[in-house]
Amino acid sequence: MKDLTAQKFGRWTVVGKSEIRKHGQVCWNVECECGGVSVIRGAVLRKGKSKSCGCYRVEAKKTHGMYQTPIHRVWSNMIQRCENPNNTAYRNYGARGIRVCDRWNKSFEAFYQDMGNVPFKGAQLDRTNNDMGYSKQNCRWVTQSENLANRR
Repeated sequence: MKDLTAQKFGRWTVVGKSEIRKHGQVCWNVECECGGVSVIRGAVLRKGKSKSCGCYRVEAKKTHGMYQTPIHRVWSNMIQRCENPNNTAYRNYGARGIRVCDRWNKSFEAFYQDMGNVPFKGAQLDRTNNDMGYSKQNCRWVTQSENLANRR
C-alpha cells in the first residue's frame, strides 16, 4: 500500500490514513481546499472520481452557470483526456503529446467563447489535424461518423 499522505487529488489533500475501511479497502482522511473533510477510499482518489467536497460544483454554477451542461462536459472531457494520466483515453491523447491550448485549459469561458454551444444533438469536438492539440484553429464540430473518419 502506497502512503498517500500530503498528496493532492483535485482539491483534496490527504492528511493521513483512516481507521475506517470501505468494502475492505484502505481509506484516507482528506481535507478540501475550502476546509471540508471526509474519508475516501484510495482507489477513488487515485482514479479522480472525487475531486472536492462539492464546493467546486457550487463555484462552477456561480462562475458561469453552465456546470454539467453538454458544452461543459465536452470541455471537461477534453481536459481529462489530455491532462489526467488516470483517464482511460489519456494514452491516445496526453501520452501522445496532445495538449489543450493555454487559453482553453485555463478557462471554460474562453472555450465557450471560441466554440459556442454544442450546435446539434450528437455533435462531437474534432481536431482537423490529429497530430496537433486542441485550439480554436484546429477544432470544429462534426457528426460521429465524420469524427470516426478522421483518425490517424
